[in-house]
Amino acid sequence: MVTHLIHTESVEDDLRALPWVPDNTPFPKNLYRSDYRGYSPRALYNEEIQEKIKQIYMGDFVEFGYDPNMVPTKF
Repeated sequence: MVTHLIHTESVEDDLRALPWVPDNTPFPKNLYRSDYRGYSPRALYNEEIQEKIKQIYMGDFVEFGYDPNMVPTKF
């Protein structure tokens, strides 16, 4: 059974929210974000693509607490 979710884009914040992780715990820099070859997500997602993604992954958006209408600012 899954009891906690850690999102790649907010690893440190999500881990710090766990009650057993001390506030002074050092975390390495999150290197999993990228600019995807110089493009921002907003440049790659038009309305048609965004609608297809919402249709296919709506269950995942709900399950993992993401807003399906929000385009990320970083990958």
